[in-house]
Amino acid sequence: VMSLRGVVEAGLCKRSLQLDYDEEVCFTSVKKIYDYARDRDKRPFFLAASFTHPHNPFTITREYWDRYDHAEIDLPSVPTIPFDDRDPWSQRYYHLIRQDEHNVDEDTIRTARHAYYGMISYVDDQVGKLMKALKDTGLAENTVVVFTSDHGDMMGERGMWYKFNPYEWSVRVPLIVSSPGGLKGLVEERGVSLVDLLPTFLDIATDGNPPDLVEPIDGHSLVNLMHNDDPDWRDDVMMEFTGEGIYSPCLMLRKNGFKYVYCEDDPGMLFDLNNDPKELRNLCGDTEYAATEKDMLEDILSRWDPAAMKKDILQSQKRRLFIQRVL
Repeated sequence: VMSLRGVVEAGLCKRSLQLDYDEEVCFTSVKKIYDYARDRDKRPFFLAASFTHPHNPFTITREYWDRYDHAEIDLPSVPTIPFDDRDPWSQRYYHLIRQDEHNVDEDTIRTARHAYYGMISYVDDQVGKLMKALKDTGLAENTVVVFTSDHGDMMGERGMWYKFNPYEWSVRVPLIVSSPGGLKGLVEERGVSLVDLLPTFLDIATDGNPPDLVEPIDGHSLVNLMHNDDPDWRDDVMMEFTGEGIYSPCLMLRKNGFKYVYCEDDPGMLFDLNNDPKELRNLCGDTEYAATEKDMLEDILSRWDPAAMKKDILQSQKRRLFIQRVL
């Protein structure tokens, strides 16, 4: 059951389920790196080390908590937006995490963010152990390392927490790549997506000769972007959400620095991420951006079929609920 307990109970811990899990992930991954180094099979290897940190509940050990000065922990860049001033999705989300059950004051926010930063430092250390193993085995010079995440966290921005919503703090994730021979220090402003990783890995593993895929995919290889700042790369990212807190599929498109959020039951939302990175100004209905709004909406409805998606999802829910009751 979702709630704000992960925020209001944030702080120090001696041990947690997440620490137990991630310690094992790191140990097993380092061992596997040495297994690869000893193996006579010289085909490219693929290793996914999946950590749970940082994630709610926001608790971390004293060692990592003490790396930060509590008084210097920053507060959200966008203060809490009153319930009546929120968009419909954000209002539903308020009820979804039962936000009315807890008083989240400034110190609670600072404590939760403090613990979250400690959790990030913990992950840094685990990644450092993996990198050391690669270097110690001589594999680092011929290994591409990709660091990313499955979702972000609102961390009190707009008075919101966790994921499950369309704002950048929730949907934007890190994607850091270290590649032998790749560009160094490049910060790419154009959008890329996690669905680009599969074709990228296939491209790398086959020296640019990936196999034909059984099913079509939406992703594109990032190899050219990694090595020569691909001038043809489009700022074009599709996102969809069909989980908690909505009544219909939510479809999002980021294109040329703009992001449009479409949900059948809600008014549209259009943000200029380059000039309004905090997403405070919904441009839908603004005559100055009418052409952009029209183009983005038409593009979304040409890429997805929201009505068919909703019908399929409701049918799937009916089947799964029936099986749940039977079992």
